[in-house]
This record gives sequence, structure tokens and C-alpha cells, in this order.
Amino acid sequence: MTTNQEKDYINTTYPFQVWLTTIVIVAPFIITLHGVLQSNYHASAEDVGLLIVTVFLGLILSLPVFIIHYVLFIFLTKKRLRALGIKLTLCITCLIGVFLTFRIIGDTSEHNFSILYSTSIILPSFIFKIYQNKPAIL
Repeated sequence: MTTNQEKDYINTTYPFQVWLTTIVIVAPFIITLHGVLQSNYHASAEDVGLLIVTVFLGLILSLPVFIIHYVLFIFLTKKRLRALGIKLTLCITCLIGVFLTFRIIGDTSEHNFSILYSTSIILPSFIFKIYQNKPAIL
């Protein structure tokens, strides 16, 4: 049985969980789904290479936003704010970061892609926990 005092463990891997899940799993899935739903889509072997490039570029291009996300996470968790408030703040910060990144590197045709990519941030942000129970001692 856990008490309220045991529920103050900060999941320090949360920023990494959100970042890697977004880049490696959710974003490629959403991009693939978007491609499949296009009326002129034809699957090819090049699609796998494109996904690998997308993941690699996603890791590189998202580093500045991830650093901001991580520093903000540390700052907000030190203040012991509610998990929902922290998640919303981090999510909004990442959404703004994604739109700015695509604005800097892309043209107007990249707008739809940035919207798709932004939606991939929301799901992992709310799946993982910021505060967890302390690990049980046997």
C-alpha cells in the first residue's frame, strides 16, 4: 500500500521518453498513415529509406527543442507543480518549437507536415508519468 509521501518520485526519464517515442515511433507512424491515406500513394522500398531518414533528421533537428524541453522540465519539477500543468506547458513549448523549426527549414508546403508532426508530440506527452511511486524496496 502506498502513501501520499511515496508518490513524489520524479521520473527523470520523462523528457527522453517523450522525445524518443515521438521521433522513433509516433511521428513515423503518423507520416506513414498520412501517406497511405493519400489517393495517389503507392508503397515502395524507398519508403523504408525515407522513414529512416525522417527519424534521423527528426533526432537532429529536434535537439534544440529537446534541450529547452529538458531544462523546462527540470525547472518545473523542482517547483513541484502538478503533473498536468507541467505536461501542458512542455507540450505547448514543443508545439511552438516544432512550428518554428519547420518555419525556419521549410517553405509553405511544409505547413501540413508540421501539423502532422506536432500531433505526434501530444500522445507521448500524456502517456508517460512525471511523478511516480518510489521503487519498492524488497
